[in-house]
Amino acid sequence: MNRTTMVAAAFFAFAGCKGTVDSDTGTPNETDDTDVVDTDTGVTFDPASDIRLEWGAGEGDSGAQMTATVDNTDSTGFYLGFAETAAAGEGWYGEDCAPDGCHEFTAMTGSLTYVDAPQDVDNDHTLFNNGTDGTGDVFTSDTHEDRLTYILQLVGGEHDGECYVWGDDPSYYVDEACTVVGQ
Repeated sequence: MNRTTMVAAAFFAFAGCKGTVDSDTGTPNETDDTDVVDTDTGVTFDPASDIRLEWGAGEGDSGAQMTATVDNTDSTGFYLGFAETAAAGEGWYGEDCAPDGCHEFTAMTGSLTYVDAPQDVDNDHTLFNNGTDGTGDVFTSDTHEDRLTYILQLVGGEHDGECYVWGDDPSYYVDEACTVVGQ
């Protein structure tokens, strides 16, 4: 089974949203009128503003963390992955959810601690940190938007299975039929 087939099996199709990527955080923002309204709570889930990634300080600081938060949904968790698509074949793809490498969060917020070696990456640790990708490539902005493409899939609740992509090259995840945020 090829990478595309395996990843497609892991993700499902979903509601549409569009917007831009915040240049300070790398988080999607500003959506059109296709936001998803939770019929139980009446709360609008807007992936552009309700998905937030905060990269902690500490270039080369293995104790620093990246925190992911998803608001305004009755989901119970999410999967998060990223690929260093700007570096093409030389980039780090070990956390891209294809099919393994997803970081699973069982709550609507969670953190990944930075590590310095690929063999140390697991569900709670990421090779990406606030300054480099862990392989020596330096990001040209603190937001990672110039190098990374992100994928996030909601788990549980009314939004179960919805997935969103944004960042450098959302077409990397084209076969997953996710909603592109920021295009």
